[in-house]
Amino acid sequence: MGKKVTDLYSAGVTDVRDGRYEKGIERLARFIESPECDFVRREHARMLLGYAKGQLDDWEGAIECFKTAMVKDIECLPAQTALGHSYLMANRISEAIEIFSVAVQKDPGNAQAHHGLGWALLVEGKNFEEALYQSQEALRLSPRSPAIRDSVGWALYKLGDVEAAAEQLEEAVKLDPDHPDILAHWREVRAARSASSERELK
Repeated sequence: MGKKVTDLYSAGVTDVRDGRYEKGIERLARFIESPECDFVRREHARMLLGYAKGQLDDWEGAIECFKTAMVKDIECLPAQTALGHSYLMANRISEAIEIFSVAVQKDPGNAQAHHGLGWALLVEGKNFEEALYQSQEALRLSPRSPAIRDSVGWALYKLGDVEAAAEQLEEAVKLDPDHPDILAHWREVRAARSASSERELK
């Protein structure tokens, strides 16, 4: 691989790392199109390209990048997880559930795959029990993740266990006190718990 092509790859990686996503996308796309690029760097470039497009809220573009990476390397589990996340962000929930389910089967020890499946099921709103199970599996594998603990709490809340939900969300807030989604969930559960207490006193 020539120095010019290598420099193009290195510059694109640096651009994405430093938040210059549009420039990084342009350079990485040119690198991928080069007949000189090697397999490993090309697939890494595809993953970075998908990430950069996601950072610019181009989730459909990100989906195409991760799908291409999977076609080129069908066992690419990071691409599967990233594809599932992109489907979630694009509000393509059934596709997110499908791809996360495959990722969980292929790699049962992947906390992000379990978490993605759990959250997709929560968004779908049809199977809160399975959503809780997948979120709890993710938490078992990654107990310090505030996002995963938030998902466990939210699943418990959707199943009507307000007290247990409050406990999980309190821990999530302690781990990440500034996350807007976690705070919104905690406030809703706290309000539900207060309303329940008031009803019991009447």
